[in-house]
Order: sequence, then structure tokens, then C-alpha cells
Amino acid sequence: MKLLKWFFVFLLIPLFVRANGAQFVQTIDDPTILRSGPSEDYDRIAEVPKGIRFEVITTQKNWFKVRVSSILAGWIDSKSLKTTSKSSASHPVLKYIKIEREKNDVRMDILESEPGVVITEEWLRPTVLWLKFQNTQAALSELDYDPKDSMIQHVSVWQEFEDVVFVRIDLKALYGYQIVQKDPEHLLIKFQLKPHGAGLRAWTICIDPGHGGKDTGAIGPTKFMEKAATLSISKMLGSLLESRGAKVVYTRTSDISLVDPEAPILDELKARVDAARSHDANLFISVHCNARPTTAEGRLARGSYVYYFQPHSYALAHAISERLEKQIEEPKYGVIFRSFHVIRESDFPAILVETAFISNPITEAKLREKRYQARIARGIFQGVLNYAKSTAAGGV
Repeated sequence: MKLLKWFFVFLLIPLFVRANGAQFVQTIDDPTILRSGPSEDYDRIAEVPKGIRFEVITTQKNWFKVRVSSILAGWIDSKSLKTTSKSSASHPVLKYIKIEREKNDVRMDILESEPGVVITEEWLRPTVLWLKFQNTQAALSELDYDPKDSMIQHVSVWQEFEDVVFVRIDLKALYGYQIVQKDPEHLLIKFQLKPHGAGLRAWTICIDPGHGGKDTGAIGPTKFMEKAATLSISKMLGSLLESRGAKVVYTRTSDISLVDPEAPILDELKARVDAARSHDANLFISVHCNARPTTAEGRLARGSYVYYFQPHSYALAHAISERLEKQIEEPKYGVIFRSFHVIRESDFPAILVETAFISNPITEAKLREKRYQARIARGIFQGVLNYAKSTAAGGV
């Protein structure tokens, strides 16, 4: 009986427990996702580089709650962690920040003594990008930027808590940015510049017809497929944008998958973002048709949705939502925040449009018609025009 008792006690001991009670783990994926709770259903807090060490607070099933700093904790899937022989968490020192203007962007170089966790936050009014370096000390030898730059107004750095460094970048406008881990200690932030030129002539716009190939998307009551509707609408939209001088690129122009059809869906989604990034796109528009999971709900559902993730994408989403409603005369369910991969991982204003419900037999019949497809395309097009006009009026 005593043997059985100790057997159960052994099973309850968490993985990675050290003799002194402290537990330390290290990230092995690049990036590793830090979440607000112990499953993939919880929100992302940050993407963490490979090689970051954390102290474990507790465990739940296959998830570890880790201490990120004195003010932040989060959860990581145990598959993204390994035990480490070091008995301390990563504790970077922020060494220098340098901002320089390049031909196509403004670049911010940041050097740390070792990789760390950086939390980003955007403000739109005023336009501010916050960088919050967790479990970090500030020891800057250089803070170099041009205060007369037409995009960067001011940069300030301070030790907000004993182990958190705040960097505030006041901007005159924000059109997108990309954070690149150049090497383990070196971060690069590339701020996108506003396209210059009348109308859309200086803009590169990536259109992403949802689904394709083996992935049919939603299927309507009479078997009309979402992948067919989105491709047709996208090509009409592209023609309208090109008529105003925009350079248009597509993630697909035929009924294909972008990667091996047997590959994970995440590979397909990454390929769509990579296609836009490879062409230095200024905007990304993913076109879809909506559906409800049950037949009863689907047959009654109506309306359009426009999704965004990054705050700097909100203005584009709002402009398209307003014009789309006027064109298709469907209920407008507005602009919705959602963590879809293609709009979350884009470095530029990016939105996903759920144009209409293909699960509704009345709407499905309309979606088959070229005239209705053209009205959807025109609504999105007019929204892009309004967004471009407001951007031109904003200066910088």
C-alpha cells in the first residue's frame, strides 16, 4: 500500500523540477508563442525568440506558466520548451538604439546583451509605438535618431520597473512595421513609409482570394464554392485598382493551393503573407465569403464583416466596411478585431473581408452573378480609394 502511495506522489511531480524547488525552461521554437492561458484558444501575448530562459510558476496539463518579468506572466506549450542546466532566467541589458532612414523604410536597430521578450503596443491618437522589454535593464551607450525626420518625432527610454524597460517612439504616422530578429541579440524594426504619388500610382496592393485548390472554403446550398467566388471578385477588384494606377499582386490567380495540398494549413497561410511581403506590398486584402456552421443558421445569415488585427489596419477596415455596405445592400456587422494569421502577421495595413453569406440560398444565388460580384469588388475598391485619400491628407 505504501508503494502505491509513493507511486501516485511521483506522478504528480511536474516536469523539470529542480532539487531546490525552482524550475527553469528554455524556448526551442522560433518563434515560441506566449499566451494568456493554458491552451491555443487563449490570446497571444508575444512571439518569443528561440533560446529564452524562464522560471516556471506552475503547470497545467501540457502547458507551463512562466514568469516573464515582475509584472508579466504567460503560458507556453511544453512542446516548445526544454529543460536547461542554467538556474536563472534570461536577463538582457539594453545597449543601444539607432534609427536611420533607408530608401524604402525607416530602420530602428536595437542591441541587447542577450535575447529577450519584447511586448509591442500601438496607440493611434497620438501615434505611438511602445516597446516593453521584459526582465531587462537599461544601460544605453547610444540613442541616435534625427529629431527632424519627417516620420519620427521623438524617442524616449526609461526603466519603468526594476526589470522592465519602456521605449516610446512618437510617430507622425504609422503605415506598418516589421520586427526582425537579425541575430540573437539584435532586433531590427522596419517602419513602412507612406506611398508617394497622386491617387494609387505609388501603391502596391496584394489581393488574397481566399482558399483554392483542395481547400474549397465554404460551400453553398447548391454547391457553389467559396474559392470560386473569391477568385472572381478578387480579379474584378484588381482591375479596378489597376485602372487607378496601383500595382496589383495576387496570392493566386487560378484554382490552386500555394503549397503542397497535404502540407499543414499554417504553411498555406504563411505563403500568402510571404507573397505580399516579397512584393513590398503597402496593403493586403483577403477576400472571403461567410457561412454558418449549421444549416438552419446558415440559411438565415446575412451581412458583411471586415476583420483587422493591427491597430494601424483599423482605418482601412473601416473605410471598406462603409463602402461595401452601400454597394451590396446587406446588413453591416462592422469592423471586428480578430487574430487571423494573414492579417496578424502582415507588416502593412491588412484586412480580411467576409463579403456575404454563401450559406444563405438567396445570397448564394447572388454570388453566382457577375453583376453582384462586381458590386462587392466596387465596394472594396471605393473603400481603398477613401483610405488612400485620407492617408494623403495626413502628410508625412
